[in-house]
Amino acid sequence: MHLMVAGCSFSAVSNTLPGTSWSERLAEKLGGWKLTNLARQGCSNGGIRIQMDEIRRQRPDFAIVGPTFWDRMEIPANSAPYDWSQSRYIAEPTKEI
Repeated sequence: MHLMVAGCSFSAVSNTLPGTSWSERLAEKLGGWKLTNLARQGCSNGGIRIQMDEIRRQRPDFAIVGPTFWDRMEIPANSAPYDWSQSRYIAEPTKEI
């Protein structure tokens, strides 16, 4: 089974404490589901909407979208679109529990 997560820093994984985010723990508790976490620190709701486009494209078995605060400022960016193949965290399933 495949779980995808979108959101801001509250949903993102930790580089310094791997395996401690709620999404990693949930994937483990679900029996080692494959986890793709698209969440990024400092992401606005506009950025989270782009993450949702990727979730729709990949069509996982289950997805969780965590919106950020309503008052977070949107900053226009003229950068290239996200390249999800460079995502920081795509985990393979762990052993069966």
